Amino acid sequence: MEQERKNNMNGMEMEKGKRESGSRKGLELTMRVLALVLTMVAATVLGVAKQTKVVSIKLIPTLPPLDVSTTAKASYLSAFVYNISANAIACGYAAMSIAVLMMCKGRRSKGLLIAVLV
Repeated sequence: MEQERKNNMNGMEMEKGKRESGSRKGLELTMRVLALVLTMVAATVLGVAKQTKVVSIKLIPTLPPLDVSTTAKASYLSAFVYNISANAIACGYAAMSIAVLMMCKGRRSKGLLIAVLV
């Protein structure tokens, strides 16, 4: 009896199933666009950021200290360069997956979608 109930869907249940699928696609697109924007912002902010600090150097105890301005950039540390590269790659991947998602809007080709989206 329960098996028959599961197989026989009325119009309301079918409509509900379609609506959930559409909202899932919208949520998927929203999350991918959010990932694209956030990774782009992270790579850009880290890439252009620099910090300047004035350091006082005392050469001889009787003379006043010399103030030297030093600048630090993200390119000076390999960990920051790696982080910028990883964010740029993630941004490119998000852009590609959004393009594939838009191309396969009405029809879903399983092979291409699984290859790119996973």
